[in-house]
Amino acid sequence: MKHTIHDNWQFQQTGKEEWMKARVPGTVHTDLLTNTKIEDPFYRTNEHNLQWIEDENWTYRTTFGSDDLSNYDEIELVLEGLDTYADVYLNDTLVLKTYNMFREWRRSVKELLRKGENQLVIQFRSPMKEVGARYDTMQIKYFAGNDRHEKKLSVFTRKAPYHYGWDWGPRFVTSGIWKPVYLEAWSTAKLSGLAVVQKSLTDESAVLEISHEVQSTRETAATLQVEVDRKIFTQEVILKKGENTTIVQAEVLAPKRWWPNGLGAPNLYEIKTELIIDNAVTDTRRLKTGLRTVEIKQLPDSAGRSFEVWVNDQPVFMKGGNYIPMDNFTPRVSENDYRELIENCKNTNMNMLRVWGGGIYERDVFYELCDENGILVWQDFMFACSMYPGDTAFLENVRQEAIDNIKRLRNHPSIALWCGNNEIEEAWHHWGLKERSPNYFWEDYKKLFHELLSEMVATYDPQRYYHRSSPTSNDTVHMPRDSRYGDIHYWGVWHGEEPFSSFLEHKNTGRFVSEYGFQSFPSLATIKTFAEPHDFDIASEVMKSHQKNNGGNRRIKNYMEKYYGVPDDFSSFLYVSQLLQAEAMKVAVEHHRRMMPYTMGSLYWQINDCWPGASWAGLDYYGNWKALQYYTRDFFSPVLVSPKQENDRIDIYAVSDHRKVQKVALDWYFLTFQGDTLKHSSQHYELQANHSDVIERIPLGSLSIQGNETSSFIYVKLSDEKGNKVSDNRLFFTEYKKLRLTDARVKLEVMEKEGKHTVKASSAVLAKNVYLTVVEGNGRFEANFFDLNPGEIREIAYVTDDEISLENLQNRIKVMTLNGTRHK
Repeated sequence: MKHTIHDNWQFQQTGKEEWMKARVPGTVHTDLLTNTKIEDPFYRTNEHNLQWIEDENWTYRTTFGSDDLSNYDEIELVLEGLDTYADVYLNDTLVLKTYNMFREWRRSVKELLRKGENQLVIQFRSPMKEVGARYDTMQIKYFAGNDRHEKKLSVFTRKAPYHYGWDWGPRFVTSGIWKPVYLEAWSTAKLSGLAVVQKSLTDESAVLEISHEVQSTRETAATLQVEVDRKIFTQEVILKKGENTTIVQAEVLAPKRWWPNGLGAPNLYEIKTELIIDNAVTDTRRLKTGLRTVEIKQLPDSAGRSFEVWVNDQPVFMKGGNYIPMDNFTPRVSENDYRELIENCKNTNMNMLRVWGGGIYERDVFYELCDENGILVWQDFMFACSMYPGDTAFLENVRQEAIDNIKRLRNHPSIALWCGNNEIEEAWHHWGLKERSPNYFWEDYKKLFHELLSEMVATYDPQRYYHRSSPTSNDTVHMPRDSRYGDIHYWGVWHGEEPFSSFLEHKNTGRFVSEYGFQSFPSLATIKTFAEPHDFDIASEVMKSHQKNNGGNRRIKNYMEKYYGVPDDFSSFLYVSQLLQAEAMKVAVEHHRRMMPYTMGSLYWQINDCWPGASWAGLDYYGNWKALQYYTRDFFSPVLVSPKQENDRIDIYAVSDHRKVQKVALDWYFLTFQGDTLKHSSQHYELQANHSDVIERIPLGSLSIQGNETSSFIYVKLSDEKGNKVSDNRLFFTEYKKLRLTDARVKLEVMEKEGKHTVKASSAVLAKNVYLTVVEGNGRFEANFFDLNPGEIREIAYVTDDEISLENLQNRIKVMTLNGTRHK
């Protein structure tokens, strides 16, 4: 039985007299905000005024009754997450000292509970003060890449690294009760853990070993009864006092496999276990899991060594991105927020998310939603861009953290692999750390990432692959940037300020590209949530404060000058920044997919934001789709048509993720911006399953391009056997800023279709990157930032929870095109 302790909480700055209301789960920052002691941390430059919070100690307290638990043999106080250094007192007795944000803490407290009212007090110590003395006494300081403080203290504390600042988010070093608190009461025995090990999987049957951890107060006979797929499997056991492990074998006949998004249904099976003692059910556990095989294959070939994710004995190209926590104050992320994010990823054809190592091990609901939607998870351990200590106490703390989280997550079919850290091996070999650090730093690294975490995965989740760092070549010969081996992070575009064409160079094209990206600004509506009209300039203090990458605003402007030209008004500047980002990712992703099977994964940086500002995200802090998210749906489409100019010809690639051969028709058109068709061809093809190939080559000499480079383009379209479009694309012959775009005058007509408000858009001439918005609207158009061919009619649904008439919607729609942007 669980008795939740989430009510009647108060908090104070330790040593002060005032007690204020607190919310649990929560953080001190959000509690201070609720009590109007601070202003919105995300507004304008408020972040800078709130850094004092991290240096203070904070005390939380509540009272609760527990009389309804008095008849149970055991009562445990469970704290699923305390952030981070805390002393826990129950009725004035110290029961626990915590020192890891990522661990679950349990203590037996039955003897300390009173009839009537009980008091729980949690005293949080400043993470900065807790480890400051250790830092001060060190002659050689540890490297901490994104710790935004003169004292790099984050490496000593097992706490979300991004709390200390990053190059896309603010610094808010939080404290608080960030996960649920409750009493767990039980008698005789309870199920304390469950692991589902898939021993075999064929089309005929799946054999499962379900390992149960049972905690017992005494020796007793018991029955474990497992129900799977409407069948019952039992095991009689004699429990000894203390911890017990019992395995029940189960079989599922004609199993329905779990498939990643786009390849089949993510079928799930519920497993229900009952612990029966003296003919009574003492405890029950339920979980859902999927039956599938996932392997990471790294096979030698003529180029080096592959890096492929195989699901159900088939190689699958991984399409997705890197995920960061959805808020600096994670307890205020709702289940609906998670649901919307995962649905957005699914609906834009992603099949993998990388839970990046500078954030948190996510809440259960995140992985449950990934399970349900066929999204595989590349799961980092929470270490990033820093060198970490290797002393016995630190390693033991990490050991327990790893055990807690591996055991919590291992039954999710979405978990594809475990990865030791983000970019630490990269930093050692390529950021100069090797040359300026003592050798024992690397020895500590190997203790932690080559040995301890590898051992923990092998012990507690032996069927999953452990990847020691991202990126890594997985050996000691080839360095992390050797694109022939392992995974790579490519940042020549953006950080290196290289042109987009650098994405196409072979040395920058890895076997699995697990990070690359490009920044943009969010929409004006999002900027208005943290800035005032007089701040609407990328050189203003507010806009610079919400850009955490050093030189980021300059890079956006410089790239914009190269490819698009710089608009002369702020709103258009934001719009073009999003086109710039989307186009960069389009160049990269389409190249990665054309390179299949040499390249078998493309995870861009990044999916989402933790606050509103400039970043690499495709979804802004409020979940709004930037241009990148709309582009993602197209360049991650299960079937992609992708034209590429190669010197004297145009190669048209067709890429298929499908498991079966598909018949398609290819149409390509050589068009002017005014709508004249200069050339057209139509052919039929069979697309091979899970394959990339050139299906047509167009000699440039066969086209009248010379003199028309700035006013013509190639339009390509693939259609299925029923004539339905499955993918289309466009190829322009010069930078967008050189295109001779004329006033598009996009015509919009609002109508009702299939129960949705729908906008019919048309233009007599090429309308480049049509962007539709609704003034003061809370909805989203199902397509946006799209090109509209001359004479084309496109229908776009508007999805909203608001009540709005067709007439009102017609009057409130605003349209922006690249044709209409004015430049300085």
